[in-house]
Amino acid sequence: MARDGLKRVFVYRAKAYEEVAQGVLRTLGEAGLDASLQPLDHLKAIESTYDDDFLVVFNEHFDEFSDVLKSKQPFIAKHWRNAFKLTGMGGHFSEVFAHPPDVIESFTGRVSGALDRRPDIRYSTLGGTDLAIDLSSSKAMTIIDGIQGDDMVPGEAATFTEKISGPVAFEGTFLCLIPFAAKYGVVGPKSLAFDIEAGRVKDLRGDNTELVSDLNKHFARHPDNNSVDEVGFGTNLGVTRLYGTNSVFEERHLGLHLGLGGKTPGSLHLDLLFEGGDIDAGGRRIFQGGAYLPAALP
Repeated sequence: MARDGLKRVFVYRAKAYEEVAQGVLRTLGEAGLDASLQPLDHLKAIESTYDDDFLVVFNEHFDEFSDVLKSKQPFIAKHWRNAFKLTGMGGHFSEVFAHPPDVIESFTGRVSGALDRRPDIRYSTLGGTDLAIDLSSSKAMTIIDGIQGDDMVPGEAATFTEKISGPVAFEGTFLCLIPFAAKYGVVGPKSLAFDIEAGRVKDLRGDNTELVSDLNKHFARHPDNNSVDEVGFGTNLGVTRLYGTNSVFEERHLGLHLGLGGKTPGSLHLDLLFEGGDIDAGGRRIFQGGAYLPAALP
């Protein structure tokens, strides 16, 4: 799927995803967007190159495939960054794009503004998580709202700080090239706990000993794999819960996520997506029970 500005949406599909593609068109039409479905009989090279939504091997048709993308469809060559695959979303497409881009843009700006004005952040849960996050010296927020930048999956304000510490009784799921989410789904209370000290995850423990073992192996493979390299706040008003799909859209769910590793060569990024909890900014509650509190946002 690719977007040309905000005027047209082009949907390409393999035969196996005909039903998904038609559902996307209906949703886009209801949102008042001009959608164009491009059948694969116009793009034979793509069909012969891809067996599924993942490229298995660059076969002998790749040169033709590349020509189709770059020459016959110049808008893809120009806007290739503004594209994403729908299959990972499963039946959640309507949630991800339930709100117009300008609504997500405005709401993300309000959340970012609240964090900028009161950078002394606390994230806590009834299960025992109590994180102190100091954003006062962090770099400017990276805003992902579906309008600015290349990422079309909207709803996130993210930054980085080493000033994060506290105990974590993790409830949530994962996003990583290593499919922790596929194996463990959304983990509940007592499954996993750890401490964060000066931006480093340490002392993993919990009832799910296999999960603890897997994460310890991951952290042992590179010295930066347990380093908090991202503090993110999901702002997509349509994604109100976690599913454990290991798909990027879950990073936009309402609430906190922490990104570990991935900024140094050899390190692999792992997102910890937190379910629920409370977020206080400068002593003022801005997030509670899985939702932001509009009255607390500027």
